[in-house]
Amino acid sequence: MTIKVTWFIQHETGSPGAGSRGKRIAGFSESWYYAGDNPQSALNALEAAGAGIADILSVRSQLLPANSAVVGARAITVGLPGGTVAREYLRIGKGEATPDIPQMALLCRANGAGVPNHKLFSLRGVPDEMVRNGEYGGSREYDVSLRNFFRQLARWQIRCVDTTQPIANVLSMAADGTMILDAPIAAPAGDVVNVLRVTVEGNRQRGGIFTVASVDATQLVVKVTGWKYGAGEGGKARKHRIKFVNVAEKREAGGVTDGDVRVLRAVPRKVGRPLSEYRGRNSHRGR
Repeated sequence: MTIKVTWFIQHETGSPGAGSRGKRIAGFSESWYYAGDNPQSALNALEAAGAGIADILSVRSQLLPANSAVVGARAITVGLPGGTVAREYLRIGKGEATPDIPQMALLCRANGAGVPNHKLFSLRGVPDEMVRNGEYGGSREYDVSLRNFFRQLARWQIRCVDTTQPIANVLSMAADGTMILDAPIAAPAGDVVNVLRVTVEGNRQRGGIFTVASVDATQLVVKVTGWKYGAGEGGKARKHRIKFVNVAEKREAGGVTDGDVRVLRAVPRKVGRPLSEYRGRNSHRGR
């Protein structure tokens, strides 16, 4: 089964000691997927060291500044009912790294194993001195920590669309969501399809994910619910399926296996409750 694991990172402003004024807290989370027997096994994987490197939470904390820390994690089974399993952690960032605001981040790309899919993700809380003139500069020590984190990611999974599903051209789309296709897509009533780039009035392209309401005997006339863009033509339709695949591996010099992950560029990223009292996601859902 597939387990979704989310770990939580807390960042504090202000200098330690009685002279610090205006201390505030920000928080953010990062999620990956794990193929395991139950949520507990996924949390155990968080604490498992790799070949010559620490566990993934420890190597993640090495990328954080001094007043940031990984403070906990939760795991839940994807697609099945059941409670969330959570654990508290305290993996404090590097003491010598200069902290500032947690919005500085590295945009990264993790490639899926054996598929064209990839995951774009951000590593927030990058120390100030790692970004110079708006670009990631790094250091020898920080690059090693970054590589160790990427190496640990090779044990984890990404969530992606199954692009091997049948795809057909949309010959026409009626205002009520009835499509005429040039080939069957094997999506019966109640299934879900992804409609891509249908040209509607004003030469605008529209699409989305829709539930199939009915299919005729030829499987070429498919009606979907929720289409609200009017009549159109062109585009594609594909049966919509989500799958989970491992982060791809790559062999480095000396036979060392790394995750096929790389840094794209430095970017600013918002955090959960930027530099105000961070109370977590439950407070947001309650509003």
